[in-house]
Amino acid sequence: MPLSSIRSVHVVDNTRDYVHGVRVGTGEPASAVAGTFTSRNARIFVVIHHGQHGGVRTLLEGTDFDEILLACADPESVASQIPVTP
Repeated sequence: MPLSSIRSVHVVDNTRDYVHGVRVGTGEPASAVAGTFTSRNARIFVVIHHGQHGGVRTLLEGTDFDEILLACADPESVASQIPVTP
């Protein structure tokens, strides 16, 4: 994925609030979720580990995915390292 496809980066409190659609991937209930979620409006690549609620939501344009949603321990630090093309 080219960095020029990144449109915006957001720190979110609960990554699971942004997961919707039909999943192709793996998951353990109340534990980890990883894979592609597809709905009518979006295709989202998701990685969420048990116990990590906050994360980074990256909105994309011109790629196979509309979003990348990543749960992480320090979302502010991760988000600050992702370059956004104006």
